[in-house]
Amino acid sequence: GWGCAVKCLTPTTQLDIVVVGLADGRVVLHNIREDAAVCSYATFPPDPPLAPSFRRARVPLEKRIRALACKGDLTYAASGKNIVVSKRAKVEGTWSGHTGKVNFILALSDYVLSLGEDSRLLVWQSGNYDGPVKDMQLPEGVTPSAIAHPPTYLNKVVVGSEEGPLYLYNFSSEKLIYTFKYAPGAVPPA
Repeated sequence: GWGCAVKCLTPTTQLDIVVVGLADGRVVLHNIREDAAVCSYATFPPDPPLAPSFRRARVPLEKRIRALACKGDLTYAASGKNIVVSKRAKVEGTWSGHTGKVNFILALSDYVLSLGEDSRLLVWQSGNYDGPVKDMQLPEGVTPSAIAHPPTYLNKVVVGSEEGPLYLYNFSSEKLIYTFKYAPGAVPPA
């Protein structure tokens, strides 16, 4: 593993490189094609994030917002086990399908992906409120901690975990493609 939990994950403009933010403050540039660290550096612990609010827009939410994503005119807000979809402060619909709180949302073209405390990766289609179009269960014992879409990987996302490994999923075929089991000691702690 990484030696601690993966807290955030984002693609870069460089082919096959993702940025992995770790709980101990380290940031690792990781080549997912070669499953190797490019470099690592330390950061200062961030200030606690401020909870975003929809109060001004008067969008009704049952629970506090845990994740937000935007695509075009649409805003997706994770509130408890649901995702509220709004367009210019008007609720368009609500997606329900997780059995645990939704912690992460990623908007891609006509699809929105969500990760919850139930360790499920759900795929939703914009405008369709009947339920998820794809439903993937992460491996036993995996606690999702981040999600990113590498721009050159069609229909694929990388999921970070509290336990350390990264998982490459094809959300179109609902398959786990690869597990990146980062070699201990390959990137020294900062």
